[in-house]
Formats: sequence, structure tokens, C-alpha cells
Amino acid sequence: MEPGKDKSNQAIVPVGPNGTITLYTNSGSTHVILDAVGYYGKDGKALFTPVVPKRLADTRSTGKLAPGAITNISGLPANSVGAVLNLTATDTTDPGFLTAYAFGATRTDASSLNTIPGRTVPNHVTTPVTDGKVTVFNSYGGPNHVITDLLGHFTKG
Repeated sequence: MEPGKDKSNQAIVPVGPNGTITLYTNSGSTHVILDAVGYYGKDGKALFTPVVPKRLADTRSTGKLAPGAITNISGLPANSVGAVLNLTATDTTDPGFLTAYAFGATRTDASSLNTIPGRTVPNHVTTPVTDGKVTVFNSYGGPNHVITDLLGHFTKG
């Protein structure tokens, strides 16, 4: 952690028998925002298929995503119910965040990654998929180039 810097990250953690998780910081104090964006069920009805990383979209060839705008990312298998992505924001001018969510769904307030001016910020994202697409929203921050790489997808088993 860097003092005074917002960071986002995805973690897959086990949930205790009472439905809770424990967060720990090894020194100092910090504010934490925790967004639960999904869970794995015990029924085993979803199958994860890893893929050789594949670039799905890169706005460096089409223009930056403006604040408050969305872009729909296609190219996922039509039968996918979820995707594991590497989402990257680059050439950012103002702090903000990106949110990845299922195409056609209502956007949540959860951030998938925080944008930092002058820095390229990647993050591992797991998100639902609809009709082989996901949507990426750019918050109130500045315009960003958005790069989306597919690492794997979930299908009903």
C-alpha cells in the first residue's frame, strides 16, 4: 500500500462457517471498501475454462472512453455466464474508476479498478456475462484508454 493512494484489487477468499471473512492490515490504519461481486457455490454447476490470453478490446485504436460512458466488450463464447478478464486503464488524466459488469445488466457501484493519472493500472476481474458480452463503465474521472484481455470463462456445467 502507498499512503494516500486508492488501490483496488480482486481477491477470492474462503468464507467462514458463519458467513464472514476477516480483513487484516499489518501496520497503521486504513479505510477499506469491500464489494462482494460474486461467490462460488457448492453445487459445482459452473465450469471454468482457462484460455490463452486473448485481447478482446483496446480503445487505443478507437479513442478514449469518456467519463460517464460505457463500452460493450464482445468476443466471449455465447454460452458464457462469467468471465475472468485482465482489465487495464491507461493514459488517464484524472482519478476515477472502471466497473465491469454483465451486458444489459444494471451497473453496480463496485469498482473493478481505480484509475490513477499518468499510470497504467491493470486488475484481475471476474464478472458475469450476457450474450457473450460484458460492459465497462468509466466513472466521473477523466477519459481513459481501456484494454480488455480474456483469461478464461465460466459455462454452466
